[in-house]
Amino acid sequence: DGAQQELADIDRQLKDRSDDQTRLRENIRSLGNVAGQQESVQRYSQQLAEGEVQITGLRDRQGVLRKQITQLQTELNRLIENLSF
Repeated sequence: DGAQQELADIDRQLKDRSDDQTRLRENIRSLGNVAGQQESVQRYSQQLAEGEVQITGLRDRQGVLRKQITQLQTELNRLIENLSF
């Protein structure tokens, strides 16, 4: 249950990061045509890069948790099959 809760938290974090990335891309696109906004564009670009690193880490953890949940489910199924009354 702990792994499933963590997986749900990661799914939420991934959605939040994805929303942030979309917002940052829109900001960069809109400021790219405005003179004197290079500093803002650079700041948003840095945030975008940092977000990508976070997303990669979250996806890696998500994969580990999914594998762990599958292994636990397989083990539970095996234990249930071996129950005798």
